[in-house]
Amino acid sequence: MVTPRSSVWRAACLRVSHGVVLSSVLLGSGCALFPAAEWGTHQTASKAMLPPLRVAPDAIQLEVVLLERWCDDPLLTREVWQEVSQLGTISAEDRNRLKANGLRVGQIGATPPPSVQNLLGIGAGNSSWDTDANQVTGRRLSLQSGNETEISLSDPRDECQIAFRSDQKSETETFQLARCVMRVRPSRLQEGWSRIEFTPEIHHGDARLRPAATEQGWAYQNGQKTNARHELRFDVKLNVGEFALVTADPEVLGSWGEQAFVHEQNGRRKQRVLLVRLTDLGTAREAGLYPGNP
Repeated sequence: MVTPRSSVWRAACLRVSHGVVLSSVLLGSGCALFPAAEWGTHQTASKAMLPPLRVAPDAIQLEVVLLERWCDDPLLTREVWQEVSQLGTISAEDRNRLKANGLRVGQIGATPPPSVQNLLGIGAGNSSWDTDANQVTGRRLSLQSGNETEISLSDPRDECQIAFRSDQKSETETFQLARCVMRVRPSRLQEGWSRIEFTPEIHHGDARLRPAATEQGWAYQNGQKTNARHELRFDVKLNVGEFALVTADPEVLGSWGEQAFVHEQNGRRKQRVLLVRLTDLGTAREAGLYPGNP
């Protein structure tokens, strides 16, 4: 865990949601969101059967949080966006394209504002937490620079229609047995900084052996067809401790953003929010892995 550059923030125990426990959430500059022991895992034996996995010293470490709120929650529709920057490193042209396809992207500093703390369920203004409406799950990732991972956003659907919009046209495509996935790839910049690239995808069809590109070349892997939407790809530059926030504009109906982040529960619409935090860049400086000037 990275040593905080400022004061240590409060620890809070998040609620139980569908059997997943998130505890000891620390909000501090560069401080881990989750405790050293991964939530949702339990060790009952007095002695570990296998040695713990070691994180590569030069790995880029991310913490990923996926949470839910009702679509009409003022915290999500108004308050967060009054305190979260939507400018960041994304150009105006890219922001307009993302907006047309139902996506909202924000950048959060190492000290999250009160609205984001409330969104996570640990703020002072969150005394009446609704465990049925507000669900939080998360995990840690350690990736080499340029490697990628997938974050599944939506539940599988028998069929869905998604409208893809650009300045020139709007096309609607239909997918069977589909779910929306965000592909995330971090890469190193100068010391303390990383570029996090996000690529929206649709995984669809029956799962079977398919040719896939790997570091060693083409290989057969079991999975669905992948429809990568490169026209919706974007990246955010983060310093250690900072967050990227990605969610939907639920009013852009039928868009990739709405299909990925919005679903119904008990007749009401709920919205998911993806938070990705850069927590550590390892010892890449000593290894001489930073391009350009440190």
